[in-house]
Amino acid sequence: MKFLLDVNMPPSLGLQLESLGHSYRWVPACMEPTSSDSAILQEATRNDEVVLTHDNDFDTLLSFTGSTKPSVVIFRIHRLAPNAFLQ
Repeated sequence: MKFLLDVNMPPSLGLQLESLGHSYRWVPACMEPTSSDSAILQEATRNDEVVLTHDNDFDTLLSFTGSTKPSVVIFRIHRLAPNAFLQ
C-alpha cells in the first residue's frame, strides 16, 4: 500500500510503514509544506496513495467533491509515538 503523510504526521511513522512493506511519502519532502489540502488530495489521487492526517478538513473536501479517491485516514490522536498509529 502507498501512503502520503500530511505535514502533521511524523515521518518516523512512514519509516515504520516502510518496514512493513508499504511505501510512503511525506508532504514536506515531496511538495511545498504549505500546499493546500486540495493539492494534497490531488497528489495522492495521481499516485494512488492513502492520505494519513490529523486534519479534519480532508473529509469535508472529499464530501463536497463527491470523489471516491483518495482514501483518507484521519487520526484524532495527538502526541503519540508513531507505534501507536500502527496498533
